[in-house]
Amino acid sequence: MSASSDNGHAESSFTPADWLRRALDVAVRAEANDIVCGGAQRWAAQPTGRPQEPGHRYPLGLHHHSYPEVCLPLEGRGRMEVDGRCYALLPPRLSVLHAQVVHSEGFERVDRPYTVMWMLPYMSSWKLWLIQYQGERRWNGLAGWIVQSRHSKSLLDLLSGQRRMSAATLETMRPRLVMVLAEALDMQIARPTTQRPFAADVNEHHRQIVDQIRQLLDNNLNRAIRVDELGEFLHLSPDYVNRLFMRAVGQSIHRYHLQRRMEAGMNLLKEGKLMVKQVAYQVGFGDPLYFSRAFKKFHGVWPTQVAEV
Repeated sequence: MSASSDNGHAESSFTPADWLRRALDVAVRAEANDIVCGGAQRWAAQPTGRPQEPGHRYPLGLHHHSYPEVCLPLEGRGRMEVDGRCYALLPPRLSVLHAQVVHSEGFERVDRPYTVMWMLPYMSSWKLWLIQYQGERRWNGLAGWIVQSRHSKSLLDLLSGQRRMSAATLETMRPRLVMVLAEALDMQIARPTTQRPFAADVNEHHRQIVDQIRQLLDNNLNRAIRVDELGEFLHLSPDYVNRLFMRAVGQSIHRYHLQRRMEAGMNLLKEGKLMVKQVAYQVGFGDPLYFSRAFKKFHGVWPTQVAEV
């Protein structure tokens, strides 16, 4: 892990796994008397001032959602506005925002970088989205994960049903939050790290977007990913995301993700530790027969033939 720069912000050599470890550290160290809480009883951090120039300071402007969210500051110092009050956004201060709470995250000083992780529910899953402010009003999405397990559902149930926060609520929430982040870290460590080439005429900005798409796909080989989900993550239209990916990589998002899942299935079968139906579930196929047919079409052999060897 690299050293921090003079302004307290980590250098770009930090990997997604490093940032997930930072998020785990924040979740463990967060204190009940220093949490930004929107939409419930305020028992947390003190405001630092009134909002200013929201159109320039916040990447998405002031907004609200129909679902709860959690924000974990990982590095540097930004600013969180919640219900018309502003709070310093710095580790290990969690922000817990209930549905319909008007809020936004942005810079405190235009030249001061920071990195945060947002956690947003999606059905019974949590989407984790790593955002970095690079200074001079430039934000970049670094990585994303979708975590689906009994821990992710229990965390969502807790935040959806809890309208009055307390120190006891934090201690109930903390182990669930830690488990969701730990599962994302396990996914990140297990994912392949092979870099694949771009088309020669793809510019740097588009490369960054496609890198984010590939990272999200590679981080989630255990489920099918819809193009509209990627568009929601990147705040881009699904058609634009698909066209850009096709131009840069030379294959559709669906084809790329299927290829990665089939490669992962082949590796698991070669290890010889799991039955075919278990491998099917590991790479996101609920029907082992459908997995076997897709595997045969892709690799030219049946999964049982690989498992027997």
